[in-house]
Amino acid sequence: MGEQAATNEVITGLLATLEQEDWNVKCAACAALGKMGEKAATKAVINGLVATFGRKDEIDHVPRSACEALGKLGEKVPTDDVVNGLVIALGVESMSVREAASEALGKMDKNVATDDVINGLLSAGCRVIGYSRAYQTLEKILLSSTMLTRLSSDTVLKLYQSMKDGQLRNLRTIPADQFMKMFLHTRNTAWLSVVVIFALLQGNAVTVIGDTFVLYGTEEPLQVFVHDAELRKELVDAFIHQMDELQSSSNICTKSQVVSSVCILM
Repeated sequence: MGEQAATNEVITGLLATLEQEDWNVKCAACAALGKMGEKAATKAVINGLVATFGRKDEIDHVPRSACEALGKLGEKVPTDDVVNGLVIALGVESMSVREAASEALGKMDKNVATDDVINGLLSAGCRVIGYSRAYQTLEKILLSSTMLTRLSSDTVLKLYQSMKDGQLRNLRTIPADQFMKMFLHTRNTAWLSVVVIFALLQGNAVTVIGDTFVLYGTEEPLQVFVHDAELRKELVDAFIHQMDELQSSSNICTKSQVVSSVCILM
């Protein structure tokens, strides 16, 4: 069933099917709705799919199928309603449903980096023993989303804590200057903690000469010019503070790792 068949009558019939007892039939209805494209991305459809998350007697296959359908709709029409529906799924009891919601968000447009999505993924990841699909999706969002600049200070600090706790494992795929750019763009000092812990976890060396920060990672050195003296001082102070903390603590790494990871030349 393709997009041409996405008539109001068909959609209404499929939504009614979601109320039936047979879980196989409901899963099939979810799959059909997911294939219909833009015409099916209505509030009625989204609400019908989201309703499967709150039914206590619902077998996990149904809300998982609903997540997959929302993800497919979101790939074509990443509306706020679709995204919010998947955020709701991130908070349900079933781990398999949370993982399905995380995977669906990971397949959508990169502009899903909202406070609710980031917080939902962080929360879902914490509830899994071992590595979670939620963290994998979060790392994908961090890799390329320009919407990170809109995150609240509270969300940024939660992101920092997650990095500090070692919950995000694939940080080496993220450009070395990604979070420094976020700080410079927003002037939000909450990003400073993320900047310094990210450099440490990536194993980057940071040198500062004049108004130029040079980041040495696994690839070619990256230069970041910081002409604003106030921002430059805040960055340098943040790196120095982090070094002082790490040299007196073994919570994150040994002193030898600290020395090799971050160094600042004035």
